[in-house]
Amino acid sequence: MADLLGDGLLMVLDFVIPEAEYTEVLLLHPVVTFAVIALLVVMVITIQLNH
Repeated sequence: MADLLGDGLLMVLDFVIPEAEYTEVLLLHPVVTFAVIALLVVMVITIQLNH
């Protein structure tokens, strides 16, 4: 389930952010990266609790 969310997130990021800028964005905004990871964790926990 987490893999599906991760793949979906990567697809969205690839669509929103061109591949060349992707790593730069991650390097420049570690806080954003942390927030995205935290959001994914919360989503996974929520899904686990609902089942």
